[in-house]
Amino acid sequence: MNVFQQTVTEQGGTGFIVRSDGYILTSPSVVEDSEILKVVHQGVEYDATVEVVDKYYNLALLRIDATGLPVVRWGDSDLMSRGDPVVVMGAPAGLEETLTYGFLTNIRDFRIAGPRGYDGMLVLNGFVIDAALHSGVETGPVYNRDSEMIAIVARKGGGGIENIGYCLPSNVLRGIVDQMINEGSVCHPWLGVFPYQLYSRQLALYMGIPINEIDPETAEEYDVVGVLVELVADTSPAAEAGIVRGDLILKADGVLLRTIKDLELLILNKNCGDTVELSIVRNYELLFVVVTIGNKQEDYGNIYTAWNKASI
Repeated sequence: MNVFQQTVTEQGGTGFIVRSDGYILTSPSVVEDSEILKVVHQGVEYDATVEVVDKYYNLALLRIDATGLPVVRWGDSDLMSRGDPVVVMGAPAGLEETLTYGFLTNIRDFRIAGPRGYDGMLVLNGFVIDAALHSGVETGPVYNRDSEMIAIVARKGGGGIENIGYCLPSNVLRGIVDQMINEGSVCHPWLGVFPYQLYSRQLALYMGIPINEIDPETAEEYDVVGVLVELVADTSPAAEAGIVRGDLILKADGVLLRTIKDLELLILNKNCGDTVELSIVRNYELLFVVVTIGNKQEDYGNIYTAWNKASI
């Protein structure tokens, strides 16, 4: 082999120590296609192994042969409020231990990009920050004024915006890291249905679904009731339970579904292997279906993923 025809590329990224016996959290983009993986800590270089890669949360867990390492100080993300100052640590363009400063500007739900760029996990009450961010800052730790990590950067704002970051709160992240270390994988509760986004009151009435449920907060009738299934992923829990396209899921575990988010929230609060009872309208008949919650698949099977639809 002609060595002059070989190309050797080097890439790096941000990571931080989550356990003193050598567990380090970083992004899959840092470790993908790497033949040699090194971690440098306080001037010492270690060989690293990849323990777990989770693309739905965009996280990778590494391990080095070391003990007694200083661990990141976990903060309580539930104590954060809009307007609180934050500091982001990263290594943009290879500049190690770079800090940028900003504020927690909003607390809102958002979806991590995921393996297809649109179908990652829904993050409830995630943080939006305005600190300057650069390429490769994913999984960069976000600290509060007490030097406690209260989040990590999950993704940047689109459209070339450099200083808007969507962050996964530490209280959520900690449970994910525990699963990665103790179980070797992460549960992503999943039914495997793609909801119809344009379901409306008119369509409900056309399908013969009377809107006669009353909103206890406004004393008005709901605009829509239920979640209309547009597609069902092959080999998914929903498919195995017999759910088909066109089914209208009215209730889950007896709870009336008013929006798509209602269903997704209920599923997110389940564990893989739990069951959920769905009340379904099909061809003007009311059916009751019990579905065993599965782990979200990387391969949906016969689904047109180019439609950019997120599944529940």
